Amino acid sequence: MRDISLLRFNTLAGYVRDYRFYLSIEELEWYESADGRLLGVVARDRTDNDFAYVILGRDRLRRYRAVAIEHSFPSRKKARQQLRVGFAKFAKASSSVFFQGDEKGNPIEVFRPVVSLEKQSKAFVALSTRGTYPATRVIEEMMHWYEDIDGNFLEQFQSTGFDARLWELYLFATFIEAGLALDRSYSAPDFLCIGPYGKFFVEATTAIPLSPQLIRVR
Repeated sequence: MRDISLLRFNTLAGYVRDYRFYLSIEELEWYESADGRLLGVVARDRTDNDFAYVILGRDRLRRYRAVAIEHSFPSRKKARQQLRVGFAKFAKASSSVFFQGDEKGNPIEVFRPVVSLEKQSKAFVALSTRGTYPATRVIEEMMHWYEDIDGNFLEQFQSTGFDARLWELYLFATFIEAGLALDRSYSAPDFLCIGPYGKFFVEATTAIPLSPQLIRVR
């Protein structure tokens, strides 16, 4: 078990939190197993001022989700010690132990081509073949949680809609980092954001260059 930064934890599993989580829980420490199968959090209950730990493993869609939660520890140190015990317990567990039973569909492989090479945008080709590993890994992890409401996200991301779809992913990550929940049951607008102070809709738009035929030279 090794400690990791909050940034790394959020990159891998920040999408699992509910916005109400922040009202009662303060996260203190973040951990990862050596093989990356498990993530762990040590936290403090803001109300009772006792401590807890959470262990997360990948479900069938490769999303990190809670597989064990223990609370009411008298100290941060005790919670950390028991987290280590929990890691040892799950280290040898089959991957199917982490499945939740409510997963639908299959994992999204965002960089697996779904359109022919001649139809792929230059930006997508550059990102998928020459892009830095951290950038592609961030997008891959995000797509485990992103719901493709329209059913054409991959096709557009890889071809004519790369910029627009990348902007949607940026907004998706921004709203999650802001501690908002997202209701993706609506096909339009793109996002229904939910927080402790209410709800609001967001429609993601991008500027599209004008066709040369529409530009007049004066």
